[in-house]
Amino acid sequence: MNFPQRQVKTSDPKQAYLKASRYCGYRDRSLQETKRFLEQCAILDSEETEQIIAQLLEEGFIDEKRFAESFARGKFNTRNWGRVKIRENMKQKGLNDTEISAAFAISFDEETYIETLKKELYKKAATISPNTEAPERYRKLLNFALHKGYESDLVRRILPSLINDLNNK
Repeated sequence: MNFPQRQVKTSDPKQAYLKASRYCGYRDRSLQETKRFLEQCAILDSEETEQIIAQLLEEGFIDEKRFAESFARGKFNTRNWGRVKIRENMKQKGLNDTEISAAFAISFDEETYIETLKKELYKKAATISPNTEAPERYRKLLNFALHKGYESDLVRRILPSLINDLNNK
């Protein structure tokens, strides 16, 4: 029986730097993610960790702005998440409000955002039984959009016309 090998923590700063550079080179990472990774894979004092982080920042392996833009664009384009859910996940990754707002401004425009929300709502509406009463259908679609991370005022503004379109089909 083959058991997976347990990762051995390194105490060598050069080895830890190489691991961290590979980790950050695979995809964009936040500063917080990289620090957590170093804590998990290396036994270093805080000064050595900070030196490695500084070197990774200097060499461009860690770039919070690039990470924020990539994260926002990726979650919106691949998972169709709304700004609320993306913002909460970005805060968990250690990003501040300025970086998050800048990433939103660059990553997607309002028209595309609204069209994606409508597309998601139409897709969800197709899974709801046609016998479902209108208030129940509204509630299900509202909850779905809120769970995906879209703003409640935007969803409430779009839903009535969308349900009207569905009823006329």
